[in-house]
Amino acid sequence: MATEISDSNAHKSMKNRIVIVGDTNVGKSTLINKICNQNVSITSDIKGTTTDNVKKTIEIDGIGACTIVDTAGLNDDTFLGEDRKSKTLNEIKSADLIIYVTDDVTKTDINVEINENVKIIKVFNDKSSDMKNSEIAEVLSVNALTGENVDLLLKKISENLIPKSSSITDGLVDYNDKVLLVMPQDKSSPTGRLILPQSQIMKELSDKECLVLSTGLETLEQSLQMISSPDLVITDSKVFKEVDNILDKKIKLTSFSILFAKNKGDLNYFIQSLSVLDNLTDDAKILITEACTHSPKEEDIGRVKIPSLIHKINPNVTIDFVRGEDFFNVADKYDLIIHCGGCMQNKMYMQSKTNFAKSHQIPMTNYGIVLAKMNKILDRVTY
Repeated sequence: MATEISDSNAHKSMKNRIVIVGDTNVGKSTLINKICNQNVSITSDIKGTTTDNVKKTIEIDGIGACTIVDTAGLNDDTFLGEDRKSKTLNEIKSADLIIYVTDDVTKTDINVEINENVKIIKVFNDKSSDMKNSEIAEVLSVNALTGENVDLLLKKISENLIPKSSSITDGLVDYNDKVLLVMPQDKSSPTGRLILPQSQIMKELSDKECLVLSTGLETLEQSLQMISSPDLVITDSKVFKEVDNILDKKIKLTSFSILFAKNKGDLNYFIQSLSVLDNLTDDAKILITEACTHSPKEEDIGRVKIPSLIHKINPNVTIDFVRGEDFFNVADKYDLIIHCGGCMQNKMYMQSKTNFAKSHQIPMTNYGIVLAKMNKILDRVTY
């Protein structure tokens, strides 16, 4: 069985996400319990027992820390069935691997939209005492109750996933490079810790044995005397213009947000979408969306800085805000979507959002890219 780990230093966005889906009462919860070798989910013969998605962090040989998710049945027709199904579909959007469970070997088709990059393992939960192997080559027969063939399922999971690796600065930073990080701390900064993009990039630079110096805007010039010619400067996007004014134009400049856009989204699409800002009409509608749910502060990029810059172009433009999972319910009503860096969400989920925008022919971009354009330094920025 997989090994349970109570915690992992890796953020959830950096763990492979395995989502178990299927109709009600096919054995999804029994299977996750057997995989984890403990009672993670409540099991019952009563239809719709799994009401909220259940998540567990496990260690899989050769892959590392993974999040495995048990979901409500896709055909749940109970009173809250549609709400439960909506949560299941949202989990599917963030899956690196889907385990589709059925107890009817003739029903192996998943009739929901799935990201084309997501791997799928189809499992026939044979509930008979003398388990018979499925005659369909792409379907693995297991007995979720006894655990028979669950070891084969874990082997298939390992074969269909690759270990998560941090590659945020690949192509920009080499081993032993000198990197200057501009990280102004203000009212929006969390107490006692760095924000996730900063901590992830600092860890990656440490792994590359880079010489790293972090600074605020006020001490940037002093820091440049300590590292006279850094190989790269990475800044918080909200001080893009100020940092650019101080730097020698030969020094490469980018932002945390742009690096995450490159790592998780479609950078070319994000840049192409900026053309909407060149011709904003009075009836234009822009959606600014954040992945996390922090309380906005007065210096907030999404709710203050970007709207202020947009309204300087056209004060009549409508700007709305949305957070978290509400994106898919409202995003198709807008002329432009401006997304945060997406550090709290994994790559698959960000790709699902980007694919949604593309399928609805809606331009979509990113905080850092917008700020670079509106400060007239996009051509200067390295990515």
